Amino acid sequence: MMSSVVYRAGPASTSLRLRLPFALLLTAIASLAGSTVAASAFAPATEQSRALIQAGAKSQQTINQIDDSTQRLLNQYKNKLQQLESLNAYNRQLQQLIAAQQKEHLRLEGEIQRIIETEREILPLIERMTLALERFIALDIPFLTEERADRVFELKQLIKRPDASSAEKFRRVIEAYQIENEYGRTLEAYQAALFAPSLASSLTSSSSIDPSLHPQTRTVNFLKIGRIALLYQSLDGQETGQWHQPSQSWQPLAEHLFSKADIKHAFQVAKRQAPPAMLMIPLSVPELIAGTASSTATPSQTTGGQER
Repeated sequence: MMSSVVYRAGPASTSLRLRLPFALLLTAIASLAGSTVAASAFAPATEQSRALIQAGAKSQQTINQIDDSTQRLLNQYKNKLQQLESLNAYNRQLQQLIAAQQKEHLRLEGEIQRIIETEREILPLIERMTLALERFIALDIPFLTEERADRVFELKQLIKRPDASSAEKFRRVIEAYQIENEYGRTLEAYQAALFAPSLASSLTSSSSIDPSLHPQTRTVNFLKIGRIALLYQSLDGQETGQWHQPSQSWQPLAEHLFSKADIKHAFQVAKRQAPPAMLMIPLSVPELIAGTASSTATPSQTTGGQER
């Protein structure tokens, strides 16, 4: 059997209950007093640790600033190195360009000197070419006499002009030579004055001759076949003649040496009034007789102005 003990509340039990809380209070006060004493004992160390932590933070901040500054300076240094490398490459290119320009300058100076020398030589050459052209026209068969004489006269006037460049003068002379060269391949028919040989040769030294001042001149139709034949026919078609180069004179053609129909057809072809065809034209052909040169007029076949 179990028994139970019942405590009764009496004065003794009340005293015990009062003493127990008081003891706990004293223990708490003592513990608190001990912790306060310990805290006051560690306070200097705590302050020193706090100061060290703050100093370390400041030092770390300074280190960070120095590191940032160092990194910034390093980046600037690298940029400057790249700029220096670019400038060195640019300077090398400029040196190459300067060397090339100096070489080109020397070449241009040489060319300018040669141009000056050519300028001194070209003007006498142009004059000689013009005089040679004038002599050639005077010795050539007298076709388009006034036109060719005017061309030579204009060249002489151009040579005297100070405002005309040497290049322009030379171009005009070459152009005149080309025109004269082209005459040897053309078939032409035109109307002009038939001058006496002395008057025809004097045309090269003057611009023109007034036919009214020279009764021996008359207007006729001319037929030029290259430089192998130069014929004339009176306006009424009754007289036909030919330039005789060895004697430098005009000679009428005997009727048995040509056909009026052939001459008429030749004029039509030259005037583009008929298509090119075989032409029967009398030519002055030189022959050697007894060791001397002479010439006779013989019919010759030509096609569209080209001798065959």
